Amino acid sequence: MGHCVYKYVLDDEIIYIGKNDTELKSRVYSHETEKSDRLYRFFEKYGDKLKIYYTEVKNRLQADLLESFLIDKYKPSFNIAKNYEGVCSLFKGVKEPKFREFRPKAESRSLRHLKPRRSAGFSNSKYENMAFIMDKASEHDFTESITIKDKELPHSWKLIEKPVVYVNMPDGGVKEICLFDDVKHEDNSITITFKPCITTEIVHMVKNFYEKKLLLETS
Repeated sequence: MGHCVYKYVLDDEIIYIGKNDTELKSRVYSHETEKSDRLYRFFEKYGDKLKIYYTEVKNRLQADLLESFLIDKYKPSFNIAKNYEGVCSLFKGVKEPKFREFRPKAESRSLRHLKPRRSAGFSNSKYENMAFIMDKASEHDFTESITIKDKELPHSWKLIEKPVVYVNMPDGGVKEICLFDDVKHEDNSITITFKPCITTEIVHMVKNFYEKKLLLETS
C-alpha cells in the first residue's frame, strides 16, 4: 500500500484522521505500541472496539489535501481541528472518496513470536501443496481471499492442511491460531480466506517453514 488517508472510528464517531505513505499496518502498530504516541492510551482502553478505514490516493499532495479536508469537516477529537479551519470551504461540492475497512486492527499487537505446528505424518505431497499456497499468498493482500485453480497445485486439493501458529500472548500464555478462516473447493478451484490478523511477516515465516521441511524430507 502506498499513499493513503485513514481514519479511526469508535461507535460511528471519527476520532482520528491521518495520512501515511508506507505500509499502513506499521503506522497503526506505532499508534498501538509507542507510549509517546498520543493515541497509545486510547488504544489500550478502546483498541478492541476501534474500526480503521482507509482510502488510497496517488501522491503525497492528494493525501495532504484530503486529510486537511476531512479533519476540518469532522473535527476528530484527536486531531487539532483549528489548524485546518476553513479548508472545507475551499472544496465545496467535492465528493468524499469511499473508504475500505483496514485489517488487521489492534489484534496485530499480539502476533509477535510464532512457531508453526509440526504435524506428525505430514506427507511430502502436503508440504509441496502448502509451500505453493504460501508462495502464492505472499503475492496477495492477506486481508482478502485468494483463488487457486486445481491444476496449479502440485497435488490434489484434498492434500491441504490448515496451518497453525502458536502465538505468545502479552499475559505470558500461548494461543493457537489457524492462518485460514475458510477453505472452499468449487468449480475446479480452491478459495482460501486468511484470518484478519494474518500479516505479511507471518505468511513468509510459514512459507519458509514448509519449504525448509520439504527440503529436509527430500534430501
